[in-house]
Amino acid sequence: MELQVTLIVCLSALMIEVSSETQAILSCGPNEYIVPFLPMCESTCYRTCAPIQSQIARPTCICNPTFVRYNGQCIPATACPQVQPPVGGPSGGASNGPYQRVASLWEESSECRPTWE
Repeated sequence: MELQVTLIVCLSALMIEVSSETQAILSCGPNEYIVPFLPMCESTCYRTCAPIQSQIARPTCICNPTFVRYNGQCIPATACPQVQPPVGGPSGGASNGPYQRVASLWEESSECRPTWE
């Protein structure tokens, strides 16, 4: 019984020490705070997402509420630069989100045709 109590006390002390080391090593920037689990995603000026934590226990810094990540910094969501719609318009057109349509997979390209000499 005494061994179990000693073991529990030692493990608790180790957990506190590791937690303190993590806090000391991890220094968050302005408008950020530490969370114990990685987020599934983090809102940016270009993408919003729900604040859902993953099951990966790795302390990390995330933006404060009402702030979003922009160029690595947490800024107020209201300070984001105006986002330009993708080429082809928001309804799709020649664009697929941030990706530009180059060619249909079903179209042949003269550069890909075999040549015989």
